[in-house]
Order: sequence, then structure tokens, then C-alpha cells
Amino acid sequence: MTFQSYPPQLLQKARETYWGELAWHVCDIPDVLEYAHSENLVILGGDVITPQEKHTYDNWYYNISHSLTIEKNVQASIDLTRSYIGAYVRKNGNNYLFVVSLTRLLFVNEQIACTEPLP
Repeated sequence: MTFQSYPPQLLQKARETYWGELAWHVCDIPDVLEYAHSENLVILGGDVITPQEKHTYDNWYYNISHSLTIEKNVQASIDLTRSYIGAYVRKNGNNYLFVVSLTRLLFVNEQIACTEPLP
């Protein structure tokens, strides 16, 4: 799978899972959040996996609000992600990886529409 949408410095920190997704250690999540903010990307949610790439079946998701601007949806999704991962690490420790699903929102016929999630 190609991940051309991501900057090289973020890709270097990521781990490609055997099922073709990118996962980051908790210490690299601030860089992922900064990238989402700088590129105006919404975090749709994510999954928690072990370093051995086993699913914990823990996850989070963000429901896009059509009453908010794109920018406010971006920030709300970042805040939710930061909060979820922070709480998860406080409860379970930091020996986990996080798969983060990003997408760009667009206005279509005066409505917010979601593009395909980034690979």
C-alpha cells in the first residue's frame, strides 16, 4: 500500500501493520495530531493494537457534525483523539500502537461531505 499523502517524517515514525494500515506509538501521536491540524484533516477514529499487531478491540470514533464548520470538526476530532489516547495510556500503560483514520472534509451543495479516508 502507498502512503503518499503523509509527509516522510511522519512515515518514518509509523509502522505498517500486516493488514496495511499505519500505526504510531503514543510518543508519536502529537506529530500525527499536528499533521491533521496543519492539513485540515478530520480524525474519524482509530484502533488500539499491541506491538505484536494484535487488536485489543479498543477504539474510538468521531461523528462528524454538520452543524460545525470543517475547521471546528477538525479540532473536535483532534481533541477527542488526544483525550482518548491520553486516558487509554493512563489506564493501560504506553506499550500500545494507535491506528488513526484521517479524512478530508469538503463542502458539496452547501453540506459537509467526507472524502475517502487517507490510506
